[in-house]
Amino acid sequence: MRIILNFLIVLITLTGCDDSNIKLGAYTEAPVVSRVDKYELYLAKSIDISIPKLKFSNYNEFAVFNDSLLYCVNIRKPLTIDIYDLINEKFAYEINVPDFFVKSNNVANLFIHTLDSIFFQESYPPSVVLINSEGDLVKRFDTDENIEDFISDSDVPTLYTFATMFQYRNPVFIPKTNELIMITHPIGAELRPGYDDVKRLGIYDIKNYKWKKFFAKPEGIMKTKGNLYYNFDLSIPYLLVVDTLAYITYPMDHYIYVYNINSGELLFKRAGNSKLDVNMPYPLPPSKIEDSQSAWNIRIQTPFYEPLFYNSKLSMFTRNFHFEQELKDENGRLNDGVERKGSVIIFDNELNIVGETIFENGDLGVLKSIPLSDGFLMGDNTFKLKNDDTLIYRRVYKLRLKNLE
Repeated sequence: MRIILNFLIVLITLTGCDDSNIKLGAYTEAPVVSRVDKYELYLAKSIDISIPKLKFSNYNEFAVFNDSLLYCVNIRKPLTIDIYDLINEKFAYEINVPDFFVKSNNVANLFIHTLDSIFFQESYPPSVVLINSEGDLVKRFDTDENIEDFISDSDVPTLYTFATMFQYRNPVFIPKTNELIMITHPIGAELRPGYDDVKRLGIYDIKNYKWKKFFAKPEGIMKTKGNLYYNFDLSIPYLLVVDTLAYITYPMDHYIYVYNINSGELLFKRAGNSKLDVNMPYPLPPSKIEDSQSAWNIRIQTPFYEPLFYNSKLSMFTRNFHFEQELKDENGRLNDGVERKGSVIIFDNELNIVGETIFENGDLGVLKSIPLSDGFLMGDNTFKLKNDDTLIYRRVYKLRLKNLE
């Protein structure tokens, strides 16, 4: 992996070390940031939930309501939402969503506002569906219908989709203003120039069925990478909303970008990287990404960040990071990530880094963390799954002050 990265750096240098390459290099390098080591993540308890027949141990869509109910969707049964009781450690009930009002035939990007207000997105045509606990349609929002109102604004994603293929791109509902805040993904953005000038965050008014505004153009690596690219899922931002602030992070960027929702203004950015000196790899030319096998090989090796999570009881944040790994394991097989190293970076309410917990031997499940008010629920790494009789999400981690004695 290092040989590949060094070759790319040399190649970029030889083809012209212009200002944009200098800026890109500044963002791929791990920032030097002051930090303290006061907090740690610890295993608070393990849970063991037996799954009913015809249900699944692993799910590709999930959301937690009030730290107590886990909502899950499996790609093999994409119109059924399975709900598990985390308190009493048992299966609770299921919601069957009729296929006649779901154009894409799957439920994705769940946001649970109340037991009877469940939002999910459809990719294309982009839309948001609101259902109740019986699976009945409450409202449907075809969000591309009034996009022509912004047609004069070249920075607006007039041809876009919602990224429903990958986790952690859920809409966020603000009940006080009847608004949905959502990430938009310009179609083909990961393989065409110019999308770095397109606003990626939109606010949609569900009372008047229209977009109100767009903001948050790409920053950092995604802004300065020019005609180089990352894999599709590594090109889409994550969103976290806390009060009037929107926190935008990227899988391939060390920084956290904080916006004022009301004004759309970028207020500040904050470094949020591991204490280990880990640089991000340079993006690649289109030929590498367009070749499916090459793209997959690169994706297996690439380090990346998961979203920024907020732990509301403690007014603290966490961010998972998965380190680089070799393409093949010690037996010469394509690496399945079962032993991948990772860490959870811990922040206070002002995004100062106040701790980091390292996970060895694949103990930090990849894309298996679900935020709770004082920590998160973690699923085992899929490749570590030894049986399919119990739910894979079985470890509750919480934050605490370290014993510094």
